[in-house]
Parts: sequence; C-alpha cells; structure tokens
Amino acid sequence: MDGITEIFYYISLIAERNNVRNIRELDGLWMHKVDEDWEFRVNGHDEEIDGIPPYHALIIHKGLPAGLVSPFCNLCDVKGAGY
Repeated sequence: MDGITEIFYYISLIAERNNVRNIRELDGLWMHKVDEDWEFRVNGHDEEIDGIPPYHALIIHKGLPAGLVSPFCNLCDVKGAGY
C-alpha cells in the first residue's frame, strides 16, 4: 500500500477482483456499484471526465456525491457536497 491512500488501495483490490485492468485504456470512467447505496466512478485518464478530475474517484452514496479521492488525497473537495 506504500505510495497510495488506503481508499485507493481498496478500490484497486475491488478492480482486481472484478478483472478490471488498465482503467486508463477504458473509453471513459470505470464505474462500480458496491451495493444499493454506494458506488464509485474512477477516472484513469489524463483529462477530466464528467466532472471527475484525472486519476480521481468519485464516491457516491444514495445518488449523491459523498467524496472525491485520489491516490494521494484520501478526501478531496466535492463541489456542492457541503465540505
């Protein structure tokens, strides 16, 4: 886990368990629904996609933004999320 945040480490484990490789090579975001309440969207590209900065993951709870994380920042700002 050296060099990346704990949250991104767990996202990478979920990706691995779902046979997701090279998110950068996907046409857009990699989206994963954890359960009926939680999901996340990962941008593995050099440019912003759907408002998600490069190399960040948007965490969504019950359809609303709950957090924005990167490999280097456990909780970054989410516009309009009230942080």
